Amino acid sequence: ISVKGTSASLNGTPVNIYCNGILNSIATVNSNLWAGTAYITGFGDSLVAYSSWMSNTFYDTVTVNYFDTPTIEIIYPINNHDTSTASITIRGTSNNTQLSNALQIFRNGVLQVNTLMSSYNGNWNGAGVNLLGLGDSISVYITDRFGRIAYDTITVNYNGVVNVAITYPTNNLSPHDTNVIPIFISGSSSSNDSGIIYIYKNGILQCTASIISNTWSGTTSLTSIGDSITAKVIDSFMNIAWDTITVNYDTIAPSKPAFLIAIADVTLPDTGVQLNWNANSELDSQYYNIYRDTTGLGIYIKINANPILLTNYFDSQAKRGDTQYYAVTCIDRYGNESLYSDSAGAGNVVYIKTIYGITVGGNTVSIRPGATITYNISYQNDGFAPINSMIIYDTIAVSVVEFKVGSVQIINGNSAITSYSNDNAISFIYVPAGTVDNNVTNTRLQLNGKVCPMLSGNNGNIRLGVVIK
Repeated sequence: ISVKGTSASLNGTPVNIYCNGILNSIATVNSNLWAGTAYITGFGDSLVAYSSWMSNTFYDTVTVNYFDTPTIEIIYPINNHDTSTASITIRGTSNNTQLSNALQIFRNGVLQVNTLMSSYNGNWNGAGVNLLGLGDSISVYITDRFGRIAYDTITVNYNGVVNVAITYPTNNLSPHDTNVIPIFISGSSSSNDSGIIYIYKNGILQCTASIISNTWSGTTSLTSIGDSITAKVIDSFMNIAWDTITVNYDTIAPSKPAFLIAIADVTLPDTGVQLNWNANSELDSQYYNIYRDTTGLGIYIKINANPILLTNYFDSQAKRGDTQYYAVTCIDRYGNESLYSDSAGAGNVVYIKTIYGITVGGNTVSIRPGATITYNISYQNDGFAPINSMIIYDTIAVSVVEFKVGSVQIINGNSAITSYSNDNAISFIYVPAGTVDNNVTNTRLQLNGKVCPMLSGNNGNIRLGVVIK
């Protein structure tokens, strides 16, 4: 403002002009008139014009109140601004601002920022304001030191970066049961506006779904291996996102596992049955299941809690003396399970050969040339399953004895077919002749029927004789 006045008889004398005690300018009296400049800052500014002449001081003081109507304007973001940023900074300009002026920013009528003006130059910045969705109302209030309020309001539309993800089924999942050919597609999206989900199978639209609380669901049906499932979302801002997975529908089961063998382990304390089999050759084979039948009727119950990835398994729960048959199946990556393998059981043969008697002409004698030694062979199956067609081999010590023709007797147990070898068990086609035969090197007794497991006693006894040379 221009400060000016008059003075008597002070021509050429300087006049100092102060505002609130701070020198603003110096004026010179000319024809009793003077003029200078002062800068008004606000309410209650004190202006002093001061001069001295002939050791006398002269001054005049006034109070000036400066206040203009405050204004405020949001310059970023602009009204009806669309953003995908969740937190934005509001900035703008205002006039008649001081650092002591209050700045408040509201979102939908709720106070978000309460601070002071950040500069003298009319520009200001607010802290970050978190947006909620479409049509957020952003209002900025300024209160000057005279208590007057100015405000500006804009609308900001927030939509998250559109995104969509199929959460079920997982990629490359392979449902196999015909009951689940229609599958349930579910997912989520980061955009919470009223977008639409389109679900395609192999590029053909199957159904649509609406986004509810960022989640959605729909259905489609599988037809073959390698069905492509795509979920596409278009939000209200016309942004597009999609997710694609491959789902395989396959009902072709692997071939049944081959060459299953069961081996009895009767070594205390960890008795059980060791199973071994050949690996399946199918490329989609994933794991195996183990089944046990305790009835002998083919009624199998799965015994493995977790998938078997190797081609062997040890059943520590098998019970000696009981009947247990095993079968193995192969499962592919689509969940298809093969037929049972051929069954296998783990019998365990224990047989004991003892001298039953030494005789000549029916009388008991000591060992001597010409005496007949009668052996008793007892056999027992103390394993985990019956044994079909058990074979018992015996060796004749031809250097000291000769086989007594017709001496083989089944005392009890299974009947048997006896055959003989004269070539150290390479073949069993030799037919003994005479009363004694020095050519017999081995006998083989093939028992008829099953030898069932038992833990006490024995399953049967067989006797045969030789004559000491």
